Amino acid sequence: MSSHIRYANINDLDALANIHSKSLIASCKGIVPEEILNEYFTFERRKNSLFRELSQGSPETAIMFSDNQPVGMFTFGDSRYSEKEESLTEIWRIYILPSHWRQGIGTELMNWGINEIRRRGFNKAELWVLEENYRARHFYEKYGFKHDGKVRVINLGKEINEYRYIIDLLPLY
Repeated sequence: MSSHIRYANINDLDALANIHSKSLIASCKGIVPEEILNEYFTFERRKNSLFRELSQGSPETAIMFSDNQPVGMFTFGDSRYSEKEESLTEIWRIYILPSHWRQGIGTELMNWGINEIRRRGFNKAELWVLEENYRARHFYEKYGFKHDGKVRVINLGKEINEYRYIIDLLPLY
């Protein structure tokens, strides 16, 4: 199996929206009410928000291919919910098509993303994850991300806690 990762462009819009929608629905099933999954996590909504982001150039999104098929995405940029710090960036999303979960693709994509973040000179990264998304939380904890006690309450058809995870990154030499 061969894979490669590159920064996404507007031509990747359908592939990114597909990855984002399918992964969001699968990862949030049982956490977010079904009607919200079906209304807000659709391909079209994902495509519209990704179009805005790619057109503006912020945040930055990378796309991962396995055997020339798009299977994952990694997005990072300015922190949306924390005070701006020169040394901090936020991982907005890392999503893998559910059909490719547990095949090492997430690990490869996260390694790439962390190295990109370091290369850009950031020494801290944060991300937000739903409290009940134990699979994702375990994945992030393997990398050394830690819940720092910050919690946002969001409403996705019901109130849901979202935890901030943060990691201190060693610089590349």
